[in-house]
Amino acid sequence: MAAGYTSPVVKASERGGRHQALASLSRSKASSPAAPAPIPMMSEGSILRMERTEGKEQHKIRDLERRIGELKEEDGAVKRQSKRLIGGLRQDMDGVEEQDKDISKAISKLKEEKGPRGPRGVPGLPGPDGISDVPGPRGVRGPRGPR
Repeated sequence: MAAGYTSPVVKASERGGRHQALASLSRSKASSPAAPAPIPMMSEGSILRMERTEGKEQHKIRDLERRIGELKEEDGAVKRQSKRLIGGLRQDMDGVEEQDKDISKAISKLKEEKGPRGPRGVPGLPGPDGISDVPGPRGVRGPRGPR
């Protein structure tokens, strides 16, 4: 027989086995993802450069973490100072409110007291020549003159 020739008469066990093997092989190829690409070999120089950049990045990260810590400390100090200042302002406001009450009481007392009439003056007040220096209300000076 020829080398590549297969007989059409195949045993049932062989036929089932081959078909099953081919089916499982085609299923596994279809369901599995593409084979990973081979990893290229890296030179020692590129590895050293990567390590140096990693070291620099870690140094930057440490610097940033240190700076964050400093900023948190400054923030805490500012918060404490602002609380202290706000407390002082509240005390000052209480003092101002008390002064405001005292001033309003003094104003109400002054309104109750009767004082001088004001800049209009009183008619008939004696001046140096017997006439009042302080002008009085209009129409009080005397009768109208002849026309």
